[in-house]
Amino acid sequence: MSPGKSATQGTSDKAERGEISEVAQQSFLGFKIKPRPAGFAEGKEIPQNHVNFFSWVLFSWLTPLLRVGVSRPFEIDDFWELTDEFKATRLAIELEKYFYGRVPPSRRPQHLRPSSTGPATKRDVTDKKPTGMELKDVESGEGVDVEDELTGKQVKLGKTGKTSKRKKTDDDDEKERTHPEKIEEDGKIYDQNLLLAIHRTVMWRFWTGGMLGVCWIALTSTSPLVSRMILNYITESYEYSHRETGETVSVPKSVGYGIGISFALYLMQQVSSLFMNMFLQRGLITGFMLRAAVISVVSRKSVRLSGEARMVHTNGKLVTHISSDASFMDYAALLTHELYLQPAQVIVGLIILLHTIGYSALVGFAVLVIGIPFQAWLFSRMIGTRQRQMKIVDSRVRLLQEILSGIRVIKFMAYEEYFGSRISDYRQDEMEELKKNCLMRAIMSAVMAFIPVFAAVLSFITYSLSGHDLNAAIIFTALQLFNNIRQPLQLIPLAIQAVSDAYVGLGRVSLCLLGDEIDNPVPVYPDAEYAVSAHGSYSWESAEKPSDEPVRVTPGKGGPMGKGKPPKKSKKEKAAEKEERKRKRLERLNAPPVVPFALKDIDLDIPRGSFVVVCGRVGSGKSSLMQALLGEMKLVSGEAYLGGTSAYFPQSPWILNATLKENILFGSEMDDKRFDAAVKACALERDIAMLNHGIYTEIGEKGINISGGQKARVCLARAVYCGNEINFFDDPLSAVDAHVSKSLVDGLVNGPLRTKTRILITHHLEVLSKADLIITMVDGKIAEKGTYQELLATSGALAKLMAEHMSVAHDGSSETVTDPDLDIDSAGLIETQEDIELKKVAIEDELEKQTGEGRTNEGTADELAKSQAPGALVTMKEERAVGAVSSKVYTRYINSMGSVWWALAFMSCFILAQASIVGNTIFLGKWSDSSIVGWSQSDYMGLYAGLGLAYTILTFAGTFLLYLSAINASFNLFNSAYDGVMATPVSWFDATPIGRIISRLSKDITTLDDQLPMQWNTFLTMSLNVFGTIALVFYSFPYLGLIFIPLLSLYYITAVYYRASSREAKRLDSIFRSTIYAQFGESLSGLSSIRAYGAEDRFVRRTEAAIDIENKCYFIVIALQRNNTSPAKLGVVLTYSLSMSQIFSQIVNIFAQVEQDMNTAERVAYYADLSPEAARSTLEDPPESWPHSGAITFRDVVLKYRADLPPVLKGLSFSVGAGEKIG
Repeated sequence: MSPGKSATQGTSDKAERGEISEVAQQSFLGFKIKPRPAGFAEGKEIPQNHVNFFSWVLFSWLTPLLRVGVSRPFEIDDFWELTDEFKATRLAIELEKYFYGRVPPSRRPQHLRPSSTGPATKRDVTDKKPTGMELKDVESGEGVDVEDELTGKQVKLGKTGKTSKRKKTDDDDEKERTHPEKIEEDGKIYDQNLLLAIHRTVMWRFWTGGMLGVCWIALTSTSPLVSRMILNYITESYEYSHRETGETVSVPKSVGYGIGISFALYLMQQVSSLFMNMFLQRGLITGFMLRAAVISVVSRKSVRLSGEARMVHTNGKLVTHISSDASFMDYAALLTHELYLQPAQVIVGLIILLHTIGYSALVGFAVLVIGIPFQAWLFSRMIGTRQRQMKIVDSRVRLLQEILSGIRVIKFMAYEEYFGSRISDYRQDEMEELKKNCLMRAIMSAVMAFIPVFAAVLSFITYSLSGHDLNAAIIFTALQLFNNIRQPLQLIPLAIQAVSDAYVGLGRVSLCLLGDEIDNPVPVYPDAEYAVSAHGSYSWESAEKPSDEPVRVTPGKGGPMGKGKPPKKSKKEKAAEKEERKRKRLERLNAPPVVPFALKDIDLDIPRGSFVVVCGRVGSGKSSLMQALLGEMKLVSGEAYLGGTSAYFPQSPWILNATLKENILFGSEMDDKRFDAAVKACALERDIAMLNHGIYTEIGEKGINISGGQKARVCLARAVYCGNEINFFDDPLSAVDAHVSKSLVDGLVNGPLRTKTRILITHHLEVLSKADLIITMVDGKIAEKGTYQELLATSGALAKLMAEHMSVAHDGSSETVTDPDLDIDSAGLIETQEDIELKKVAIEDELEKQTGEGRTNEGTADELAKSQAPGALVTMKEERAVGAVSSKVYTRYINSMGSVWWALAFMSCFILAQASIVGNTIFLGKWSDSSIVGWSQSDYMGLYAGLGLAYTILTFAGTFLLYLSAINASFNLFNSAYDGVMATPVSWFDATPIGRIISRLSKDITTLDDQLPMQWNTFLTMSLNVFGTIALVFYSFPYLGLIFIPLLSLYYITAVYYRASSREAKRLDSIFRSTIYAQFGESLSGLSSIRAYGAEDRFVRRTEAAIDIENKCYFIVIALQRNNTSPAKLGVVLTYSLSMSQIFSQIVNIFAQVEQDMNTAERVAYYADLSPEAARSTLEDPPESWPHSGAITFRDVVLKYRADLPPVLKGLSFSVGAGEKIG
């Protein structure tokens, strides 16, 4: 199923879209608009590169799409298809090529290595398995000796290339590397720098955008020179017209000269606006390309990571890489230009200042220089807090995934409060880092606000003290230049924050891309004598040591995370916890190494076409043997090969969120005869016949809407249909009833796979007599192998196992268990301590299924068929609001800050700060005219400096309070959303993909934490700047101020017109972004199956297709951010008002971005309002002493899994007395 069609959220067929359009008819300024036809851009590519020059420059190619957006909500087919240059596959290929070109050959993926590097084993060209014998990746510490396991070469790590044998200490654990270091191999230094590889990938687009930015800044920086010419012309004209009789005054230039320079200023502003639009769009598109490339390369790497690497790069961390780390690229690619463009604008402004007020400008320049070291220190601190925060985010997301995967048993065992407290602890730790970051952001903003104001104060004071008259043309030109300097310095903190976030994210991603890949891939020789040949020893890679995180359980009243914030800990308690963590870390470092499970002295040759049964006690190594033959275990010594392609049935059946047909085909072409044979061999005929939609029935995430036995048979049918040469079955009979088991065995022996090699792990010993070869495992070794008769005659391990089985059967007992050889997940990977902790919950869940719905696996087809009725959705569509973000969302966001007083406080600070800077400007005019009677120069200087200092202090206070309020809102919204999710009934989880929930509680929360506060700060600052400017113009020239009435009206109409499109495009983008995470998570859960079938490329392409669909939406989001009209043509060219040419051209866009990010708050708040299940406690609850005994009584009980599903228990009545044993 294609990603576009599988993403049921907000996507429908044309008829349904047409219906939506009629219902969701929109209005514009009170006028109803007829909805445009559906599928506006279906099958068409983005036209930007095919339009004429003027359409490209003015963005008029977007106008037809805007007409659609203002008439009805967008659907995915309204967006143009991406051109090849924007597609994820092409971008990933280029990024991989450039990055791994900077990596030593021995550490590259196999397909990117020189032909002389890599394993010496011969491989057939038809082998599609992942390859890549790599050096062990060093995740922390410096100067560690690493030995290449193939060639024995020593690789030197560290900047100098010197080796070191310094023992890792506790301090090293605290200071893990955040970026790969340079590495030397064969006398050549490799920098392993992902940043440089990214630069190479988008170099042309990046620097052409930079050139557009240079043109924009050049025009913006030099416009004060033209405005000075206008002011000089006006001054000369004024003095000439007001000259005294006999006074000699120079004759002003003609009126045509004044009109000409006014038109020149207009043209500069207009062209500057066009360059700015093109620069911003090009920068944002570069960022979106980089995000797509990073997500894609992480997806490609994830299917190749080894078990040991997955210990470090866990599912939670991988999800964080594609959600948070990759998203930092969006704005970093644009704002990186600001790190040289804005300082350049400052320097040009200073040069013009020198020309305008002479050496007095050097005083201001000295202030700028003095502030640079402090800014650099703040920058390094911000990087440190971001690194610590992202580590906590990794842990939180990982735990969230585990909780959602085991939600059924968590609810059954009432563990919500315990796991809620752990999530709360992670979130609280994250908040501490966010608060530090807020403080540093506020300080950075205050410093950037202080520097130009203080520089202007000192410069004007110096200019006055040096005997110069404060001429209006000179002073207000200088003031405009200082305003031009102030705006870049306000942008620089945002750029520094964005670049530091991206720097940290790139470091984390680059360490992932250097992680070990599957070691010793099993070569495939189609013409070999044996189907399977293995001679050697295998071992799982070293397991992770226990986590050092202390378990802290907080009471939590009224919900999983409790109401409000967890209680604050005293300094003494925090110090004690820190000391405890340090002690546990030392214990972990000094603990003896955990010996991983190993297979020893494996000597196995399996003839082609044979039916092989592997048996043994629990923990004997049966599943590990199968994983070893598939290449998932590390080959320590010896050699092995496969004689053909393979198929795999995992111990826990892996089901896709797709149709039954797609689950069986698994990417193969449809062949009716083969399909029918596979269905018959796996006893699925009756089940399919009972389903309303037959083989087109959608199966929910993890097979939630089919029974355990049906999942096993669908997974088995997949292997049968593929018809590969070698088929591995890990205990498929444990999930089915006895008669179905017999049918499946008959299908394996005499069915479509009868000529293929079949290797079966089972505890059903009655199957042994049908086997061509039996392998008995004992303690990780092959104890014996041979035919059924041969092994029974030897009275060895098999004979003892049979005797025990017969004894148990004689006692009336039966045992059907799965084989937990090791703690390995469905991807065959060794689990960490936290995985193991939640796996216990999953095991209980499986036991519940086995004793509950599993017991009636083969008898519920009738009820299951009814569940496929049109009204009973398997996977719910993701909710999607339409229209403007509700005022209730804004109100809720403000209330989530803790109090409305927080909002009033930072708004008051911003208003007073703007009043201070406007007052400074007005007062400067008074100073230049010396219009205040009785005031000395020192009085003017003192008040001017005081107003500048007030502006700085108020800017710091407002920024800090805003950021603090915003992260408080994010914290409380997350708590509410998490509580809302955990309070919902299990049926909601059955119908909601985990990836969607993770997206809501990770990516959306990251937006609330980081992006939304920044957007609010920019929007409020710019808005108040506009009102301040309007107030200033009205104060100085009341009639000229009237021009703002049509100007603001024009911008209001523009905002309403284009916000309708940008808002809906962003909503679709959020929905399809969730699809990426859902599909990526689904692939991670089935890695062993994907590898066994050689389907890595297909699943990577599946993720990349989902990226492209989401990027169709995101491209429009970006394009619409730049569609605005320059106000410069309206003639607002006076000194202070000139800054509005930039502000007005951005403020509509900034508000649209605020609204887009408030859509995130809307999505998170939606989860807080989910319909909860029954209350945890009521007034009618029995006393604490209840129950007095363990008796159970059911009387006419009728139960359903969901209200829209048929009952599974129908009037059930029974009683179990206390202490009774019921079988």
